[in-house]
Amino acid sequence: MDKVTVEVNAPDVINITSDAGDNITLSSTAMIVLPGASGDTSNLISSDPNNALELGGDNKLFVDISDVQSDVAANTQAIEQLQAAPSVDLAPLDARVTMLESDITAINQAQAAQDTAISAKAAQLSLDATNKTIADNYTALNSAIAQKTSINDAVSSAVDTWSSTKISNEIVKAFQAVIGGAGVDSDTLKELADKIAALAQADNGLLSLVVAQAFTIAQQAQGRANLGLGALATQNTVSIAQGGTGVTTLAAAQEALGINDNKVLNPIKIGAKWYQAGLYHGADYPKPYNPTTMTALNQYQFWVPFIALEDAVINSLAIQCTGASAGSTVSLGIYASDSNNDLANAIFTSSPIDCAITGLKSAPCNVTITKGNVYWLSSLTIGTPQFYRNYSDDLQQIKGGAVAGQANVIGYAAANMTTMPVTPPSNKVDRNNAVPRVAFTVL
Repeated sequence: MDKVTVEVNAPDVINITSDAGDNITLSSTAMIVLPGASGDTSNLISSDPNNALELGGDNKLFVDISDVQSDVAANTQAIEQLQAAPSVDLAPLDARVTMLESDITAINQAQAAQDTAISAKAAQLSLDATNKTIADNYTALNSAIAQKTSINDAVSSAVDTWSSTKISNEIVKAFQAVIGGAGVDSDTLKELADKIAALAQADNGLLSLVVAQAFTIAQQAQGRANLGLGALATQNTVSIAQGGTGVTTLAAAQEALGINDNKVLNPIKIGAKWYQAGLYHGADYPKPYNPTTMTALNQYQFWVPFIALEDAVINSLAIQCTGASAGSTVSLGIYASDSNNDLANAIFTSSPIDCAITGLKSAPCNVTITKGNVYWLSSLTIGTPQFYRNYSDDLQQIKGGAVAGQANVIGYAAANMTTMPVTPPSNKVDRNNAVPRVAFTVL
């Protein structure tokens, strides 16, 4: 015999579960044969629209109400617990509420009293301020009355004043003091102005030594005559016999001084420029130069001057190495001069140039020189290579010798130098012997 569980979920809907786990739903008047049944009417289960169930044959219908019983038991226990709970006494809470309401009433009454007091105090303060303003105004009025100006012709003061009669008399007296007894033709400002204008017109021809003036030819002639200058004042030159130079041109000056050729003062320039691009010029230029070599002094820096013959831009310094020395170098530079044409700070200094082999050693630069200014060419040698040299036989001397018969000074030298300084060292000394010949080229 199959055992089934029946659950009614809604009208005309029946859920049936067999022992085997089959779930069967009946709707309306449907008929379902249980699994494993023979199919005869005795094994049928049916329902009608009123959810009435019919079991056929010997089948039995089992309904499991254990879950319903469990829920009923739980609900019954909860109801019993609620009925057994003790009742709550609300009397203390009601008393507390009554007390709070009394406190709120008292606070409101105190606030109203405070508002009334504040309003009264504000009214009193306003009245006090008004009274103070009235008192201040009264004091100021009394002070002004006390300081009022009074008429007093007897004294002159910063407080009292004169009467109109006194003032009029004083004005007349002051005017009389100004004109100081002047005649009737000069006792008014108009008459004085006319006289001043007449004097200015009369003085228009006076000579001023302060400002520039314009005179007519006639006035100029009259002025020369008045000064006793005569015709000399109109001449451009005055003869030597009369205390002048007697010349107006360079040629006339040379003739007056007995100098017929100015080449004795400076060699004549050949061509358009003293310095020509692509050529080398030393401190000796334009004097003659005799190529002779020397062995450089180790860690010595030399400076020799030259005068710029014209404006130019030097674009390189150079020196000719005639004898190589392993590990030796030379640095080249050009220095400016101070207001006394003496040695000043460096304009350009090069990095050391290797002298391990012979040949031209050069350093590119960009130095502008100005005609007539003095500049100083410089070299610093590390090691003992050989170079062409300058000496007193081809350079301009800048100082005399220390003793009779000694060569004149041609520049400066400094020992124990390793790099070219910007500022000349304080240990430099006069040089009256050979120095390496530094040359330059121009753009």
